[in-house]
Amino acid sequence: MNNIYVKVIKVPAKEFDYYQKVLQFSEQIPDFDTNGVAETYTAKFDNGIEADIKVCNAEAESGGAYIDPVLFKLDKSRKFSYEVCVLEVADTLDGQYNFEYNGDEYQVIVVRGQ
Repeated sequence: MNNIYVKVIKVPAKEFDYYQKVLQFSEQIPDFDTNGVAETYTAKFDNGIEADIKVCNAEAESGGAYIDPVLFKLDKSRKFSYEVCVLEVADTLDGQYNFEYNGDEYQVIVVRGQ
């Protein structure tokens, strides 16, 4: 491992509590497209790497909402990005997501804000 980069995402308390409840009970998020992204929280690292922690919707029969953590690298123009690491889906928003890319580790820590 060459370098370790760390970013903290503070999710506003009301959003955090709502999504945690939906995830905990494997529910579908109402008023959002089934199989759509309800919310994306992004950690931007200084070297052109970004991590998205996405709250995705799914029908309750399919397991309900879930978290899709994805690491992206921006191209040289810094206008477009492409996936470089995808983690297993998660069933809780809070916690630490550890990505590896090109010998470096990228840690994203999601916490409840105020």
